[in-house]
Amino acid sequence: MTFKYHFELQPIAGQYVAVAIGKNAEKFSGVIRLNESGAKIFELLQQGKSEDDTVAEMLNIYAASEADIRKDVDKIVNMLVEKGLATI
Repeated sequence: MTFKYHFELQPIAGQYVAVAIGKNAEKFSGVIRLNESGAKIFELLQQGKSEDDTVAEMLNIYAASEADIRKDVDKIVNMLVEKGLATI
């Protein structure tokens, strides 16, 4: 997955927000709101991890089934692609 912008994640009021930084802020001025696990998925993907590697790392962190984690990863990937923020 390739992100079109570089985002910084910040915790705010029990949630996380991702905001584009640098020149990217001029092109994308919105914010992406995420819960804790969503923020970790977002962070791993932005680091260049594959979807499978992201699922594997999330399995090491959270006590959830692989199917549930894969569903969460797919949801975030699809959101990023649909909003034009990343490409597969």
